[in-house]
Amino acid sequence: MRFMRLRRVILALVPAWMRPEDRVLRYVLRQDRGSSNRVTRHTIRLGGGGLVIAVVAMSALSYQTGSPLGMARPGGSALFSVLYFPLVMVQVAALAFALFSTSYLIVSERERGNWEDLKITWGGAEKLVRARWIAVFYQVRGALIIVGAARLIFAGLMLIDLTRYQGYYLDFYVDGVEPAVNINVAVGLVGALLAASLLQFPVWIGLNAALGLLLSTLVRRRATAILFPLVAFGLELIGWVFFMSAGADVLDARLNTVAYTDFPWLSLFGMGTLGDQSLRLMDLQTSAQMWTEVDYGVFLGGALLIALLIEAGLANLLFWQAIRRASAPARE
Repeated sequence: MRFMRLRRVILALVPAWMRPEDRVLRYVLRQDRGSSNRVTRHTIRLGGGGLVIAVVAMSALSYQTGSPLGMARPGGSALFSVLYFPLVMVQVAALAFALFSTSYLIVSERERGNWEDLKITWGGAEKLVRARWIAVFYQVRGALIIVGAARLIFAGLMLIDLTRYQGYYLDFYVDGVEPAVNINVAVGLVGALLAASLLQFPVWIGLNAALGLLLSTLVRRRATAILFPLVAFGLELIGWVFFMSAGADVLDARLNTVAYTDFPWLSLFGMGTLGDQSLRLMDLQTSAQMWTEVDYGVFLGGALLIALLIEAGLANLLFWQAIRRASAPARE
């Protein structure tokens, strides 16, 4: 009962087109369910769940050997070290789904013979694009819940760690940062880091979904609708591998391994945005050591929060550009 009341309160805060009772949203979700039978959907869910459990088990075994997956050395807690790599994989899979699931929108509706009717209906194209975008969040809600719950736990552990040594834990690390900052500024920067870390993943889901929708307005054939998101995700994957590797080299103190770690701050910034969406920095020991070892590292939390706002603005821009292109009469 409490969950249902909370659900009603949350839904009351969002626009009507985001609510599950919206007719166009129901149409989009029904079309997605109709593309595969119930057995296939359950098989995919069970397979995905089993794969996640297997990766967590592998990560736990690797942690026992002192080499957790995704990092050269354990983080501040066993829970963080074991869950880090599986969570990153869940994030990558969800981002890929957000991009690909929206990029076929217009082509699919043309193949069903519905696009012409939607175009001549007042606001039909706009409503469909909106519904397709918000449908992504319903479809990846499992990943959002898993990743969101884990990040909330890590945020709680960070706050608990801040109370160590009679509350002077942060003072020890702030004392050696370059440039010097006072403790009040450091606390604010930790808060900025937490805010960015908790919101990065859903913002990236929205950004990828908006990008997929924009791509869907640029193509008319299924072959092209497959090619465009493949190229886009390929570029994303290249950036992901690059910044994950560069950021890990900094955090794992292997600064002399490759040339791009000559820019450790930029490597960490790229890792926190295009890489794991700031997940690695949600270990306080890792972040605090980064502050003292990387010049201006203490300001990374503030920079990531600014980047989050830019990402949200870019998602909004792509979203409305997709609506404008889909609604434009000149396209037909």
